[in-house]
Amino acid sequence: MSKKMEVIGKIYGGLKVLEARESDKHGQSKWLCRCICGKEIVALGNSLKSGNTKTCGCLRKISGRKNATTHGLRNTKGYYLWTGAKRRAKQKGLDFNMTVEFVIDLIKNTKICPICKRQLKCGKGSGPIPSSPTLDRFIPEKGYMIDNVCILCHHCNLLKNNGTSLEHRQIADWIDNNITL
Repeated sequence: MSKKMEVIGKIYGGLKVLEARESDKHGQSKWLCRCICGKEIVALGNSLKSGNTKTCGCLRKISGRKNATTHGLRNTKGYYLWTGAKRRAKQKGLDFNMTVEFVIDLIKNTKICPICKRQLKCGKGSGPIPSSPTLDRFIPEKGYMIDNVCILCHHCNLLKNNGTSLEHRQIADWIDNNITL
């Protein structure tokens, strides 16, 4: 397998390599990448491998914001999901690199569940409803990393434990079409 084929599909930070681009005038390889926010950028191969380029810049915008507690985000769905994920990561010894702003932006940018196409909405009162947004890890062992989480409805997130074969096939089809392991 060529080196270019080995790089395509690989994830560096929050960037997934989609295809090779023409090298720059110094002969350095360039790659078209898709960021976790959905934006596509061209990045130098050595910047990806060294970790100097991790996202399109969206993470810098998010992490540059003030701490969530000074913004009144404490009682938001995003803060609730973020603190729960942070607690579970600590309990299970998993990696964790999300900010509360990242989770809130992820919820805002995910209007429907990507598996069942249910419109996401929070319930009024305590506890989740089937359409409540929840954080899901693509690869559970990788932890709560910005390139390893997405928003699913509560119903689809629970299906992994007790769903029907048809529901699991829908989840498997979505994973096959959207996740590179």
